[in-house]
Amino acid sequence: MREDEDLFSKLDTDGDGVLTKEEFEQAIAQGTTLDGEVSTLSVGDAAALWVDSEEPASKRISNNTEFFLGLVGGPVVIFIVGSLFVMIGEVTGQYELFGSISMLSVAGVAIGGTAWGFTTGHQSFAWGLLSAFVVVPLVLFGLCLAIILVFW
Repeated sequence: MREDEDLFSKLDTDGDGVLTKEEFEQAIAQGTTLDGEVSTLSVGDAAALWVDSEEPASKRISNNTEFFLGLVGGPVVIFIVGSLFVMIGEVTGQYELFGSISMLSVAGVAIGGTAWGFTTGHQSFAWGLLSAFVVVPLVLFGLCLAIILVFW
C-alpha cells in the first residue's frame, strides 16, 4: 500500500467504494489501523456501528407504497376520525364542541403525520400526505378554473 493512501482505501479491500461489515471486521482483526491520538473502540463495540439493513424484503414497505398510504390512506383515516367526532357531537347534542374538536383533530393528525413521516425516515409517507392536502386540491382548483374559463 502507498504511504499517502487514505484510511478508507485501506479498509475497502475490494476497491468497490463500499466498506462492508466483513471488511471492517477484517481490519479490526488485523490490529492497529489508526496512528495518533484517537478514542478507543473495542471489538465488541464495533458491531454497534453496523445497522443490519438486510431485512427480508417482505418486512420492508416500498417508497411508492408509503407515498400511496400518505396520499390515500392518511386522508381516509383523518376523515374517519373527524367524522367520529362530528357523530359524537350530534348524538350528545354538543355539535359545536365536537365539531371544533373534529376540525382540530384533522389539522393535528395531518400536521402530526407529516412531522412523524419526516422525522422517522418515512419521507415518502410525509410527501404523500402533503400532496393529499396541498397538491391535489391545487390541481383540482386549477382544473375547475380551466373548465370555467373554457365553457363560460
